[in-house]
Amino acid sequence: MFMQQQIRKTCETVAQMLKERGFLPQTIDHYWRYWNKLLQYLSDNGMAVYTPKAGLDFLSEVCGITTSTGLGREQRWAIRSVQYLNDALDFGTVFPTTPAVSTADSLARFGGVLEAFNTIPELNHRQYPIASGDAFNPITRQ
Repeated sequence: MFMQQQIRKTCETVAQMLKERGFLPQTIDHYWRYWNKLLQYLSDNGMAVYTPKAGLDFLSEVCGITTSTGLGREQRWAIRSVQYLNDALDFGTVFPTTPAVSTADSLARFGGVLEAFNTIPELNHRQYPIASGDAFNPITRQ
């Protein structure tokens, strides 16, 4: 039972990491659905320790996933739920594939940066060579 609590604690840590990276609560709840199934799978199979191999076995036996191509949405959710646990155990962090900021927000922010850049008088209308032996030297300004 102690090991089950440690595995649950790892799931809680991963959930917190995802929250800190801007994941919505309903997205994290979706991962919890798979983590709870994984915990039950480990318990049913007498596994006291979670390993990446146990995660692969879970994906294969419970979720019916044996390949990473041609997967449905739910199968991709299951894979990511296991991958985040593996990342946390291996690296102490998670590497989300979903951006914390939407593409539209990113483009809007980038547009603001470009507008601000264009308001700097000394940068306006200056042409910088892209690649040549006569590249602009910012120190000599030539």
